Order: sequence, then structure tokens, then C-alpha cells
Amino acid sequence: DKVFVLDNGKVALDGTPKEIFKQKDIIKGLGLELPTATYIAEKLRQKGLIEQQEVLTEQDLLEALCK
Repeated sequence: DKVFVLDNGKVALDGTPKEIFKQKDIIKGLGLELPTATYIAEKLRQKGLIEQQEVLTEQDLLEALCK
């Protein structure tokens, strides 16, 4: 899969979903939100509850929680 993120009609980012959503600050700066699972994982990681870096889907989050 490939994702394109547009900003005022121009490609701001392109890549796989995991590549795109690793760039959290840019995504937020463009006024977009992270996927819910990614957002939750980020909060859990900040509290030291999980270590996995690449969480995009609910399944990824479940796997990170079960480690």
C-alpha cells in the first residue's frame, strides 16, 4: 500500500502507512490525526507500558500489549 498526504494540492508526504505515520509531528502539523491505535500506543509508550515503536492497527496494538 502507498499513501499520499496532500497539503494545499501538493504532495507533502508519500510512502507506506507505517512510513507516513512515523512522522507524527508532520502529520499533526498538517492538521491531521494519527490512527487511534497509533495515538494510544504513543501514550502507553510515554508511560513505559509498551516498547513497540510501529503501531498502526488495532492488531499491532494488541500484539504490543501482549509482549
